[in-house]
Amino acid sequence: LFSCIDSCLLQEKFDDFDLVIVDDHSPSPIESLLLTKYTDSQLRRIKVIRNSDNLGLGGSLNAGIQAIDAQYIARIDDDDINSPQRLHKQTEFLDSNSDVSVLGSSVWAASKHYDYFHVINNFDLPILRPHSEFSSVLPLKPESTLVFHPTAMIPLKTFDHFGMYRQFRRCQDKELWLRILSMNGTIANLVEPLVVYHTASYKRSLSKQL
Repeated sequence: LFSCIDSCLLQEKFDDFDLVIVDDHSPSPIESLLLTKYTDSQLRRIKVIRNSDNLGLGGSLNAGIQAIDAQYIARIDDDDINSPQRLHKQTEFLDSNSDVSVLGSSVWAASKHYDYFHVINNFDLPILRPHSEFSSVLPLKPESTLVFHPTAMIPLKTFDHFGMYRQFRRCQDKELWLRILSMNGTIANLVEPLVVYHTASYKRSLSKQL
């Protein structure tokens, strides 16, 4: 968790952000741990939302989105790590491509102990626009992903237009990506890997079905 938080706080060329942590009613609240690890100036960037009940992933994602007042939302899981350039490069792209509804990237896939890495490119589908290309991605194979979820940067207006995450047990991200495409939205990916993606998490996600 702290490696993930550190990677969020130590961004290069970009310091206009807040870090929202959603605690899905865990047995040990995180606030006391943060006090021992981070400085006052760092803590001012961090907002912790603790769910009163366990809401699951979809409900927790929506709770975080509803607490954010920003142009863009960059998502990440607690066992993944951001590149120092991630926020700068994704915001720069979205600032220049206002029609894009979701922006992802390639990833460095990491082994359990982060001692082995390889790059997974997400570029069979580098940019998807509505209408003609939507039919080409259906049906998706179980192992397919349009955007690696922890790499997603999403304009807040996307949720206003296309709706929030659905509270499925699984595949909330895949359902949202397909809903966006079906409603004439646009999905894009940057070629450069911008997130270290924990391989165990990736393998779990590939096994999930709607």
